[in-house]
Amino acid sequence: MATRLELQNRVQANLGRVGVTTAENTAVQTWIDQAIREDICADHNWSGMEFTRTRTLTADTDTYAFANATVFKDCRWIMLRRTSGEDYFMLEEVTLDELVDPMRFTEQTTNMPRVWARDGDSYVLRPIPDDTYAVRERVYEYPSSLSGDSSTNFATLYLPKLVEIAATRYGYMYYGEAESFQLWSQLYSAELAKAVGVDRRRLSPSRPPMKPGTGAGALESGYPSGYGSSYAPYSWL
Repeated sequence: MATRLELQNRVQANLGRVGVTTAENTAVQTWIDQAIREDICADHNWSGMEFTRTRTLTADTDTYAFANATVFKDCRWIMLRRTSGEDYFMLEEVTLDELVDPMRFTEQTTNMPRVWARDGDSYVLRPIPDDTYAVRERVYEYPSSLSGDSSTNFATLYLPKLVEIAATRYGYMYYGEAESFQLWSQLYSAELAKAVGVDRRRLSPSRPPMKPGTGAGALESGYPSGYGSSYAPYSWL
């Protein structure tokens, strides 16, 4: 783990520019934030970026903006619960083109939503909600920007070496040292691949149950069909 000031000092040491001007200090701070958002968190959806957000739908309203717009990156899935005494079930994701096709859905029909489509930083539901249903949104959000010498975020706490290398690349690009920029770019690619592998292994089941699949040579999860859900899949298209 590292604070912004610790990372700043490391980057300046890598660049051989210790004791720099205030303007250069500010530039390094900018490179650290850029490296986190525009490189590290753009290249991979890290486990520390994943959150479950909840909300209550509004009757007769079909479009909903994702929360935390300044840090929102992507949505993994959306689930809906019909009543408080029932389980959530997964809504099917379709394209916006399918959703606005009058041959498939209408803009007047209200009912319990079964599908959703992305529309910029919002999503659209069909049918249009006819009640105040509860939903869960599994989303990816960028870490907050660093705001002081002692500030930290997910990337500085768990990926400080990767942040340091990525920000150092920006420095060599800024100072026009092409050969060093290429070298640190190679270091970044190698460190990123290693960190992504660690993150994916951490999220995967340690001993996933497997059974022979229906396809030749295929393996499938050992869980029975429909495990954990009281709703059968919906077919709308």
